[in-house]
Amino acid sequence: MVDKNLSELRQIAFEINIEPSNKIHAANAEDVAKVINAYVASYKSYLAIKLKSSQKNEDEINEIVSKSQLLIVDTNFNSYHSCMAPYSPDHDQDYFSDYKKDIIHTDINNYNDFRALRDKFTKDQLYSIYNPLFQSLNDRFRLNVVADGNKRSVHKPKREYASYFKKSSLKSKRKTNDKLYQLYVKSGDLKNTSDKNILFSEELVHETYAFKLSHFVSNDKAFILNDDIICDVEYNEGLYFIYYPDLHIEVWGETRDEAEKAFEFVFYSLYVNYVLEDDANLTDDAIVLKDKINTMIRSVK
Repeated sequence: MVDKNLSELRQIAFEINIEPSNKIHAANAEDVAKVINAYVASYKSYLAIKLKSSQKNEDEINEIVSKSQLLIVDTNFNSYHSCMAPYSPDHDQDYFSDYKKDIIHTDINNYNDFRALRDKFTKDQLYSIYNPLFQSLNDRFRLNVVADGNKRSVHKPKREYASYFKKSSLKSKRKTNDKLYQLYVKSGDLKNTSDKNILFSEELVHETYAFKLSHFVSNDKAFILNDDIICDVEYNEGLYFIYYPDLHIEVWGETRDEAEKAFEFVFYSLYVNYVLEDDANLTDDAIVLKDKINTMIRSVK
């Protein structure tokens, strides 16, 4: 490879930075190899997903991915810094740029960033991209990645988001022999109804009945709402999703209970980031959202 090409690769490369916690501040060789291999596996999974969306057949995809490489184009052994850039005779660098934008620059614990991720990838695709990275992490070092002048710490997802990075499971989480039904009943007294009062009924395979919230506790804050929040619940790819468009809330969990707890946490986060924030630090749209949340809350203790 000529010097010009190497210089160009260095310009587009992302840098991995391993900061060891040992006294001599030297990176463990096994950790270095594991992190490098993790990014290779992550990038190749991402590349295969993108190639599938371009309507290439399986043989073409396998050939391109097998020939694609991430090269070490610069190394500094103060702590451990390596710059990685793509090389493949069969495709241009657009996929690598997309990988940096979609994966390297994304904060997986930021709600808006994660919603964007979920809109682009399925649960299994995110697992194939991120699991190698998560498996490479341990307590012996801190891992940072730098791309296009931006530095980001690499870490595992918070509990509220962890479910979506796990491999899909076909097993139902409901461990009861009882069946769940959704009913529409016409009656003046729900305690005294009969079959003739039932207008419609259906068995629910999953716990997808509406979610209603009137009060809750999150992060030691007790919320009482003026009116009940009622949300749609869906089950997809092994996860429960709860939606509340009025506040742009969309949360998920492997169980319905996890999804409900995630909803409460997101509402709490909106309260902290908007209601408790000074108007001078908010955009006009954010102030509108702040006022809407304020009208929904009766008390917080």
